[in-house]
Order: sequence, then structure tokens, then C-alpha cells
Amino acid sequence: MAGIVTIALILALERTRLGPLGLVFAVIVTSAGVVILGWGDVATVSDLGAVPRSLPLPVTPMLRLIPSLVLPALSLTCGYFSQLPKPRRPLPRRVP
Repeated sequence: MAGIVTIALILALERTRLGPLGLVFAVIVTSAGVVILGWGDVATVSDLGAVPRSLPLPVTPMLRLIPSLVLPALSLTCGYFSQLPKPRRPLPRRVP
């Protein structure tokens, strides 16, 4: 219920003077509504599992995965370069 109300408020408030701040206002209003109206069926992050209190320690990458990542990396690179805009005129030749 709270999610539907939040989405409705966001859509309604983005057309007002609040503009982009309508998102923040909608979240604040529905959060207050959950507390005031006693909507107890709202899922929270802690319902999904324990939230760690610190960042994970850095780890070294698994080098054995590099061979299996070469082909996907090359295909992404080719896809990226194929989407670059083509020059409109040829570049002038340099005369040595």
C-alpha cells in the first residue's frame, strides 16, 4: 500500500512547483503515513537479512577467470566502437 501511494505522489508532485523534490516529499509523506497510520506490513531491509555494520575487506581478483572474460570483453569493446559516430569528412593527410 505504501509503495502505491509513494508512486502516485511522485507522479502527481512532479508536475507541481516541487518538480524533482516531489520524489523526496513523497517518500517523507508516505514514511510518516506508515508511522502515523500504523501500516505494519511494510517490508524493510532487515526483513531480507542481516545488514552488515562495515564495508567488506578488499580481496584480490581471481586470475583464473581472465581467460573466460576475454571473449565477452572483446565483444563489448567491438559493440562500443561500432556505436561511435563516424567522422563526416576524411581527416587530412599529414605530409612528412
